Amino acid sequence: FKNDLTQQSMNDEMIEPRIIRWNHIMSLVEKSPVIGYGTGTETKLLDQLYFDNKLYNSYLHQLNSHNQYLSILVQKGIWGLIIFLFTLIASIISAIKQKDILFLSFLLIICIVSFSENILDANKGIFFYAFFFSLFVLTGKPFDQIFRLKRERDNTIN
Repeated sequence: FKNDLTQQSMNDEMIEPRIIRWNHIMSLVEKSPVIGYGTGTETKLLDQLYFDNKLYNSYLHQLNSHNQYLSILVQKGIWGLIIFLFTLIASIISAIKQKDILFLSFLLIICIVSFSENILDANKGIFFYAFFFSLFVLTGKPFDQIFRLKRERDNTIN
């Protein structure tokens, strides 16, 4: 154990790619897939998981999952992930219909970066997402056409 925690062994032998951590994190998700473990529990769960599976570099540096989708699965379960994905997909569809390249670019950046980082677990990421998402939704009215089509369909039925 002492050799595993030394600085030299961390640099030479303890290379832990994200895919290994992700496989171990999926074992956590399998134990509570529907509702997750709750907000704020991820760090403690991952620390214990890393220690139990001898991922000492990850344990010592208290690394998160480095995947927003997995993080949401651990914290909020499949329902939380469905809501997050629905928001992203509906927004992407709306941006395409409105031909809003800037909003679409923002959403694609969020989607792509979420595969390799927990952007919504840091204050700067939360602020970036909330500020710009709200700005695009409120100023561009990206969902206006979706609701307009629903109103037109409802009016033709009545």
